[in-house]
Amino acid sequence: METDLRKYQKHKSTAKVRGIDFNLTFDEWLNIWQNSGHYQDRGRGKGKYVMSRIDDKGGYTLGNVFIQLNKDNVIDACKGNDWNKGRIHTEKTKKKISQGLKGRILSQEWKDKIKAAGIGKKKPPTIITCKHCGKQGAMNNINRWHNNNCKLKEFYND
Repeated sequence: METDLRKYQKHKSTAKVRGIDFNLTFDEWLNIWQNSGHYQDRGRGKGKYVMSRIDDKGGYTLGNVFIQLNKDNVIDACKGNDWNKGRIHTEKTKKKISQGLKGRILSQEWKDKIKAAGIGKKKPPTIITCKHCGKQGAMNNINRWHNNNCKLKEFYND
């Protein structure tokens, strides 16, 4: 099992890789986690807690960190940070993209690839008949509710 010191060192090294200053001593780091009451719930999954920085700015220092749900940390990170810019298109950008695609001529090769892949074509359901009651319908429904599961199975097999 991973020791507390190892968890601290791992956090410190990942901060370094991300280019973030990490100025907490082991005792400070552990004290923050223990005071939060969520030390055992640390992690990156659903319902887990992380050590966050205020507004994701500055380093990991006393007074600039707090413990919160991983989900909330991700939501905070998506709000207006530089790495998120360009992921959500404004209406103006959407219109510009749309205009750029209008009137575009597709090569015959491209059309053939789309046709071969069957993109955009809905396949009609395979229609079959229940062998017991004669009801017709899509294969998945008839096999689920009829054939071997038909309520009238015993009446029509006499």
